[in-house]
Amino acid sequence: EIGAPFGLQTTTIGGRTFVYVGGGYDDPVSSYFPDGGLSVFELFADGTLVGIENVAMEDFTGADPIGALKMATVGGFTYLFADRDHSITVFQVGADGTLSEVQTLAQEAGPPPGEGPDPIFGQMDVVEVGGVSYLITGGKFDDLVTVFSIAANGSLTETDTVENTEDTQFPLIERVRDITTATVGGNTFVFVPGQFGDGISSFQLNPGGTLTFIDGIADGDAPGLELDGANGTATATINGTTYLYVSGSLDKGISVFSVDSTGMMTNVSNFAGTIDLPLEVPVDMSTFVMGGETFLMLSVVVDDQLVLFNAAPDGSLSVVTSVDDTFWLNLGQPNQNAFTFVDGVPIALVAGVHDSGFSTFEIGAGDDTLNGTYDD
Repeated sequence: EIGAPFGLQTTTIGGRTFVYVGGGYDDPVSSYFPDGGLSVFELFADGTLVGIENVAMEDFTGADPIGALKMATVGGFTYLFADRDHSITVFQVGADGTLSEVQTLAQEAGPPPGEGPDPIFGQMDVVEVGGVSYLITGGKFDDLVTVFSIAANGSLTETDTVENTEDTQFPLIERVRDITTATVGGNTFVFVPGQFGDGISSFQLNPGGTLTFIDGIADGDAPGLELDGANGTATATINGTTYLYVSGSLDKGISVFSVDSTGMMTNVSNFAGTIDLPLEVPVDMSTFVMGGETFLMLSVVVDDQLVLFNAAPDGSLSVVTSVDDTFWLNLGQPNQNAFTFVDGVPIALVAGVHDSGFSTFEIGAGDDTLNGTYDD
């Protein structure tokens, strides 16, 4: 069930690491958006994978492709949230990695925002405020951000929606493809890139799950910004400072911002593509800490490439290495990526939409870093 995978998540339960992959479609020869599904794998320290379970769309309500996945632990239980175009399905994750449906929150055709999730096809995020966990989603085709509270049993209740309309005027959140959060100085913020808005917005997530607009930066606000086609986001805290990274899919680069305790963003550096590393359509990013240093992984769609950066104490980026697609890899049109440790071994994962599969890499293992790959 991993044709054109748009979702990729990992979790560790009882010492076992599981990988969840969502398929945009499960038949590579059929049209682009027919039924998709979910596949579950166990990941081992040598990078190999063993299939655990496949969940076809027909196994639960509706028949929409997977657009995004997000893992979260709430009330001691692990849940997987699956965006399915106009709906979100919540699964509880068992000790063996298998999935049990908890809820499907569906939007009927044509209702106004607020009566169900709008198309996401990007990442979601989960964060806790005031002892309550919230799922934040972005509607890619409806230019909005929706917040849901998560109950102890994993079920969702909508708490707020902000939308770019003539009345609200949030032009920078046009075509939301990603969502990320950070807590700075005790305040929690939601960062929203606009792919057509060519900018990044910050909102404060308040107790009760409401959003308050804080700041917005557009590509033309300062020279050197890489926000044209703002697409992916990631955050990292380095030496006490929170940094926000935003990929510009049309600018072919990444802009870096420091974030203060009020949610205001300040541009501190920019990384532009070069002749040797053109960064043709950079999208999803993940940050992680290894050996006391902070790293950022970037998926580059047109270049069929995964790029690894080191983040300096001032948040700026320098290239460590990159991996290009080959016959043996599943890096064709890479989309979402993820990082995890398995028995202390650092492993990167990346989904290839065009290859209908994903690949695993051990970081720091030398030239031949590929240890496992899986395709539909």
